[in-house]
Amino acid sequence: MPTRHLKTISSLSPEEFVQIIDLSIAIKTNPEKYTTALANKTLLAIFAKPSLRTRVSLETAMTKLGGHTIYYQLGAGAPLGVKETYGDTGGVISRMVDACSARVYSRNEINELSDACTIPVINALDDWGHPLQMVCDFITIKEKFGGFKTAEGTPLHFMYAGDSLNNVTYDLMRACSLVGMHCHVACPDNK
Repeated sequence: MPTRHLKTISSLSPEEFVQIIDLSIAIKTNPEKYTTALANKTLLAIFAKPSLRTRVSLETAMTKLGGHTIYYQLGAGAPLGVKETYGDTGGVISRMVDACSARVYSRNEINELSDACTIPVINALDDWGHPLQMVCDFITIKEKFGGFKTAEGTPLHFMYAGDSLNNVTYDLMRACSLVGMHCHVACPDNK
């Protein structure tokens, strides 16, 4: 079976997206049942763009599920794909860790890293997608509204107001389409 990567939320089928949401709610509700779910597994968390929330949530999740996280901050001395090629990087980390998350500047970086890896690569943010944020947002929607449709069975309407030319907006539209919700976007003039 080929390695699966989570590049954007639409890397998942609608069924897979809902399964992840439901599993996340189950873990949140009964964390003690999942304390060994990732026992002896290691996540390499690559960060070109720092984020306290993303780092803490990844490390906390791996720890509470019985795994381990290695935090790796990219910088001037260690840019992705420069000092070592993506092929070299992907080959090395694929032999050493079980999965890799990457919070980077561009979709190209995610594509090149995932093309080089034989382990799953999870996009923790790039200029085109933010799938981990979508999982969190849609967990909240399901917890608040019980699902993605009204009691009468019509799709919920989702409204986003903010910058339209960014990763979050793109993935919100993709996520709404996966669960059949209507998505409305209002934004300032992006000149």
